Amino acid sequence: MHLDFMKTLKIGIAGYDQMKARTMAVARGERTPAKGEPKVWFTSSESFARLLSEHNRYLLELIACE
Repeated sequence: MHLDFMKTLKIGIAGYDQMKARTMAVARGERTPAKGEPKVWFTSSESFARLLSEHNRYLLELIACE
């Protein structure tokens, strides 16, 4: 499968408390995310790997082909 429109998605891995504190600081205006900083975060590399299961990759391929 070759999809020319696909872009690179930068992800971050951080503990739940770190992600929550970061999100709350952004919401309060105390922090501005840097350019190029991940917009999608996971609590572990294992949780990210579950997202990339064979079944989920198949579903993403179906969505991309629509």
